[in-house]
Amino acid sequence: MPSLISHVKSAVKEVLKGKQLKDVLTTRTLEETVIRILGLFMSTGSPHHWIDYLMMPQDTTTDVSSSDATVTKFHLLVTETREVLTSNEFTDVVEIALKSCTVALVEEMETQPGLGTGIQLAKLLPQIEKTVPEISAVPDKNRFLQLIRDLPQVHLFFTLLYSKPL
Repeated sequence: MPSLISHVKSAVKEVLKGKQLKDVLTTRTLEETVIRILGLFMSTGSPHHWIDYLMMPQDTTTDVSSSDATVTKFHLLVTETREVLTSNEFTDVVEIALKSCTVALVEEMETQPGLGTGIQLAKLLPQIEKTVPEISAVPDKNRFLQLIRDLPQVHLFFTLLYSKPL
């Protein structure tokens, strides 16, 4: 988690470099800014570096001999999971999901007074921070996760994934 936070912070700093707290952002510039941050984060490092935040590194070994059937099955599962997560199809679905969440965040910000005509970055940041509990809420109460779950591309991806024979 510390590594993820550090990399996201670096992307935010790079995109916001030169911006002042008194600069005015509209919902359109907010959306563009968040998408640029996500794009920079996703493109930093190896093509699929972000997968290391989701699962253990590929070269992780265990103390149990590799002839152990449980360990062999576990390694097979990890390998198959990594193959799915590094697929172009999954990357496409992740990008669509992140952009959809960005649009939902901006729509939520539009309900805040004054943002339609623009708001200073200093006043916008606390409003964005107020959405963090919702973004990190348990799945049943998280409208962003529900939004991702309802995307047709996500349904299609998992339909195709689970319909393939092992």
